[in-house]
Amino acid sequence: MKFRTGLFAALMATMLLAATYVPMVNAANDIKRLVPFQGRLHGTDSKVVTDGHYDLTFYIYDTPTGGTALWTEAHPKVSVIHGYINVLLGATTAMDEASYATGDPNYDSSKSLVDFTKQKFLGISINGGAEMFPRSQLVPSFHAYTANHAKHATEADHAKDSDSLAGIAGAAYVTEAELSGFSGGILHSSGSLGELADKAASRTNLDVYSKAEASTQMLDASSNFSDVTNPATARSNLYVYSKSDSDNILLNEESNLSDLTNHATARTNLNVHSTSEADGVYLNAGSNLGDLGDVVAARNTLNVHAKTEAAAAYLDSASNLSDIGSVESALINLGLDQSLLSNVSNSHSRADIGNLRVYFGTITGVSHNQSKVISVSENCFASTQSYIVIGSVSGDISGDTWAISTSKVSACSWKINNHEWDSSQIDWIAVGLGG
Repeated sequence: MKFRTGLFAALMATMLLAATYVPMVNAANDIKRLVPFQGRLHGTDSKVVTDGHYDLTFYIYDTPTGGTALWTEAHPKVSVIHGYINVLLGATTAMDEASYATGDPNYDSSKSLVDFTKQKFLGISINGGAEMFPRSQLVPSFHAYTANHAKHATEADHAKDSDSLAGIAGAAYVTEAELSGFSGGILHSSGSLGELADKAASRTNLDVYSKAEASTQMLDASSNFSDVTNPATARSNLYVYSKSDSDNILLNEESNLSDLTNHATARTNLNVHSTSEADGVYLNAGSNLGDLGDVVAARNTLNVHAKTEAAAAYLDSASNLSDIGSVESALINLGLDQSLLSNVSNSHSRADIGNLRVYFGTITGVSHNQSKVISVSENCFASTQSYIVIGSVSGDISGDTWAISTSKVSACSWKINNHEWDSSQIDWIAVGLGG
């Protein structure tokens, strides 16, 4: 049997769509959009069809002919009485994304299967037959769905896009994405700044550096600087180094220096080394030295070795040596090993006897001559011993051990001018293996 459908009733019914569409809310507050549809089926003889149950399939298109259906829904076994049919379109196949909710600000209309903001056409097939033609244009009441995305609203809880808000252009507001790159506090209206390029307002209200200034110094309201290149003001108020100074020294206001190349002022006020001195040594205020090349002042005041001296030994002020090349003075004042007597000058003596070498000289102020040494028995020292030092003794040394070694001296015969060793004559004799 061939059918045709009278859609005049459907068109009348759909005119009431905005008031009669049925919202079905599930547990998640999602709203399913249902469109009530009413029509009457006629045969090709213009008579209404016999009462019964019919399988109906509905299609929605963007075009009156051809094209691909945007949405399809089958309604099996629809009850038909006197030719009339009543169905809810969208009951089994949603017309938009399944999770659509009118209160969701993130709703994306591009995901909707049926965009009712544009013209749509309805096609119907009965009992699996071919789609009937012509398609019927859906009446304007379907466009009531566009209220989900109002173009104009005096008040709105959720708005994805807006040209203006409270009379202020939407472009003037900062978005969440634009704020994502900021850290710290967010500016608010109490700052009352029209533009951060106003450096005076920036300092007073925000305590931040203004972009209009060439220097990168951060200033607070109390600084009130027009330019931080003024080193005097920078030192007094900011306690920072001014970019116009070439010395790169950080100063505070107590220093009160016009130029750090003045080493006298630098020592007194800053206790640092001045760039004008060549020796590179740092002095404190108490040193008060004009030049570290003054070795006497260096020893007495700083207790350090001055670079003008040839020897590399460090001396303290008690040594008071004019030249550490004097071994005699070095031995007396610094207490060096007695073996250093091998370096004595011509005023001292050395005697080579066999494989022994005897050194003697002024140790505590008593002088001696080589002629006073008559003999030293070669066999009284062990050949493995490097040296023996004997100190001042009274009378005969026979039987006494005064050596700083394990060698015995009791078998040795010491004579000076055919007399036993006289302690008032000699203080020390150093004996070591000859070379």
